[in-house]
Amino acid sequence: MQRRNTCIAACAALVGLGPWLPGWLTAAGLDAWNAPALRRQVAANLKEETRLGGEIADVQESIRVKERLADELVAGRITLAVATDRFAEMVADSPRMLTGLRCLYPDVATDRERVARHVIDYTRSRLADPDHRAEVSGRMEAELTNLFPPANPLG
Repeated sequence: MQRRNTCIAACAALVGLGPWLPGWLTAAGLDAWNAPALRRQVAANLKEETRLGGEIADVQESIRVKERLADELVAGRITLAVATDRFAEMVADSPRMLTGLRCLYPDVATDRERVARHVIDYTRSRLADPDHRAEVSGRMEAELTNLFPPANPLG
């Protein structure tokens, strides 16, 4: 009984001192008066989680598409021009990706050429065998030269 009374007195003292100990009750999770605001915050967090989940799913799908296109390009079933056009469709849906490509390839004249160079780099990075990488890189670089001839050809 005395233990119960001591506990009740301690709780009453904590609640009574609450206004003079700013943030303490909140830190201890004892701010029951703040429940409506906390519920609103939980709802906002759940909404944000759903939004971010959608963005993550979109990025994962883009990666799967990029991997399939790179595999097709390596196998010679599609050309660099086709892969570039399909990558460009994904870039068009993501302004951040375009900004990143502009930073990655600042000396390139057009966004389409930036995308083509990204296709080459992405595809090249997926090839572990150096001989195969050199073969595929040579083919892609030749296609790149045909797609985007040098502005001042030597000769």
